[in-house]
Amino acid sequence: MRLIHFFKTEGGFTIQEILVVLLVSSLLVGFCYSLFSLTKKFLFKWQTKADVHLLVDRVLNTIALDIQKATELSEFTDSTLVIERENGGLIRYRFDGVRITRSGDVIATEEGLSILVSILPDTSTPRGPDDPPNLSVKVEGKSKASDYYAETRVRVRKSGTEAFRRTLGGTHGTQN
Repeated sequence: MRLIHFFKTEGGFTIQEILVVLLVSSLLVGFCYSLFSLTKKFLFKWQTKADVHLLVDRVLNTIALDIQKATELSEFTDSTLVIERENGGLIRYRFDGVRITRSGDVIATEEGLSILVSILPDTSTPRGPDDPPNLSVKVEGKSKASDYYAETRVRVRKSGTEAFRRTLGGTHGTQN
């Protein structure tokens, strides 16, 4: 008899208890959603900054390495850099402020990113008349989320010293 009485009792939750549980659980879900949304925005900004840093560093290293291996700068203007290599091959850089091409291949482009390249003779360190010249290579990336600037000094190979001096004796400037 007790067993039947146990099953017939109707113990449950009242409407007020169910509403409180629904209210607390909806607040918890809303808090979790806003936390994930904020984290997503933060990580997206962080990823954008990292992409700008990576792109600028890659461009800087590529240009610096090509200059180190070069025997002559054939053309050196605001939008073009032509480097002659030891084997007679030419590497043509074109800068237009949005993308950079190296011998026709795009090495840097990013939507909403402005890329500025500057290559100038480095006069900060005293050099002897027979020492190879140093060049200062600067690359700057600007976007809405991040600005990043990287610079390096490149020592020209001894074999190309005279050719570089002839090239740098004329006009040189900032590439945009």
